[in-house]
Amino acid sequence: MQVIYEPKGAALEYAELAVNLYTGCKFGCIYCYAPAIAQQNVHQFSSNPQPKKNVLKRLEADCKKMAGDKRTVLLCFTCDPYQSFEAGVLTREALLILEKYKMTATVLTKGGLIAERDFDILRRNNWSFGSTVHMYDNDPGRPWEPHAANNRSRCMAIRNAHRMGIKTWVSMEPVIYTDQALKSIEEMHCNVDFWKVGKMNHRDLDIDWRKFYDDVTGLLKKVGAEYYIKDALSKAAGI
Repeated sequence: MQVIYEPKGAALEYAELAVNLYTGCKFGCIYCYAPAIAQQNVHQFSSNPQPKKNVLKRLEADCKKMAGDKRTVLLCFTCDPYQSFEAGVLTREALLILEKYKMTATVLTKGGLIAERDFDILRRNNWSFGSTVHMYDNDPGRPWEPHAANNRSRCMAIRNAHRMGIKTWVSMEPVIYTDQALKSIEEMHCNVDFWKVGKMNHRDLDIDWRKFYDDVTGLLKKVGAEYYIKDALSKAAGI
């Protein structure tokens, strides 16, 4: 069975190809859609994450068939590539396989500074580094993302990658507190090359999405940032 796959629906707004290295995710984010896909609750999904069976062998088999494919492979959608329980060792091996077969990759993580161990691979291949950051201050985010790296660690990882010449991007999804989302842009824009902004899709929040749409696009234009507003947010804003 292939482990590199073509995302569908809203996920396709992030990447043309993706690979999920683990079953489960230690971070336990309560807004995550992945537990429902696995027919588990958040506690079950986060209690015992494991590498997928033979995932590196399967990844190499896929890469042999796809060698040189210019589409970007995202690591990862339904898990984080830098979960604290094993410090991303598997992810480094996966990136080296993608490099071996001249593929193109990008990383999306909430693991913060753990990811720096692989910046050498990203830099020499001109691959990008992304982090989920929808809050700038630490305290508001902790109930939503109980075991992920704190926001300051994620911001530092983005900054350090940018200083190394690695293209950086931020997934600002889901927006939970609009003031925190805007503060993140104000504080981080100098180190972020691209922003992707999206709403919470699996529960209702008391947010005026049209006002936020106007505020966030106005701010992103003001700071000269490149960005993409996800379709669900545009639809909620009536755009």
